[in-house]
Amino acid sequence: MIDFNSGIADTSSMKIQFYLDQTMGTLSDKNGNLQFYTNGCDVMTKNHQMMLNGDSLNMPFTGNWQEDNCARNLAYGPHSGLIILPEPGSDDRYAIFHLRYDAHSAPYPLSFHNPQSLLYTLVNMSAENSLGRVEQKNVLVEKDTFCDLLASARHGNGRDWWIAAPKPGSGHKASDKIMLFRFSPQGVEGPFIKTTGLKWKGNPTTFTVGQAVFSPDGTRYARFDGENGIQVFCFDRCSGEFSCPLQLTLPGDTLFAAGVSFSPNGRFLYASTGTKMYQFDCFAGDVQASKTLLGIYDGFKGTLWTTFYQQRLAPDGKIYMSCTNSAYYLHVVHNPDAKGTDCNFEQHGFELPTQTVLPPELPQLPAPRLGGQSLRLAGGRCAARYDALFRCGATLLP
Repeated sequence: MIDFNSGIADTSSMKIQFYLDQTMGTLSDKNGNLQFYTNGCDVMTKNHQMMLNGDSLNMPFTGNWQEDNCARNLAYGPHSGLIILPEPGSDDRYAIFHLRYDAHSAPYPLSFHNPQSLLYTLVNMSAENSLGRVEQKNVLVEKDTFCDLLASARHGNGRDWWIAAPKPGSGHKASDKIMLFRFSPQGVEGPFIKTTGLKWKGNPTTFTVGQAVFSPDGTRYARFDGENGIQVFCFDRCSGEFSCPLQLTLPGDTLFAAGVSFSPNGRFLYASTGTKMYQFDCFAGDVQASKTLLGIYDGFKGTLWTTFYQQRLAPDGKIYMSCTNSAYYLHVVHNPDAKGTDCNFEQHGFELPTQTVLPPELPQLPAPRLGGQSLRLAGGRCAARYDALFRCGATLLP
């Protein structure tokens, strides 16, 4: 457990009979109190017991991998395939959006394949004396082929949510499409097929662990993996349009794992390649030229190699990054709003009270405090369509 309520990341640990691995989601209330969590198989209460009707997420499955793992109290497979969002207009209902593997072809394991279904599961936290109850489960949103790169952002009205689910290419082909869904008081709308202007390769037999994120203000979207590099777009929170496509390149590093995150102010983009950590200035006239190398893996083991994996911007304003192996540590960017090495990137700088699984996943943390659309224009890079934005209730930041 990592508790940010005091303003400082405090850790604690406990023994529970529940396996958390690649698919992971947690939900806390507005005061930071744990409400429930899931491993893609089952939903558990804050008391670490099975939530009522909280079993059998992602079922049915046409193979035997999901049943075997969940039956043995293990966990599901997608790395970035689960997001928990508050239901718009409700104070105690939440939706778990989750990707499901419907089928796969031997001899490749599921982690080498693309999920084929996007589902949602509804949790009512006012039920069962505030321990919660799953009211709807495994409701099909869309059946297609998805990248393992779910990400979410507030709609410009400050109430609804956007869920972005990129489409991969097939074989040697590439796709420039992102499926966008809107979660509103009326339910889940979409898909709205958005063209990005940059294509994304996707070979179901190739394993490239990547990450996709929106900036904290929701006006930028970035995705990164070892095969496609870094792609950054402006995002219109009102219309859901992606614009200003930008392809960023890195030196010929060995990209066996890729992580990406934005600073709290949205200016700086952080990208990790497995052994190197970089920063880009998204407000620069030439974003590619702003690339700064922050650190190279120092060889530290704890207990295995603590090479760089996925990143998350946490409630304390710091960026935490997991390791690609089991370890007792997270890497930390202490001042992510600072330029260059002033951001204070510290390898294995945050010690955990217990060893993580291989490889550890960090749950996605949406920005529920984000209100209506606001804009910051920098360097003329992203031309805004003022008419659409102000109809959505936008304000212009200085």
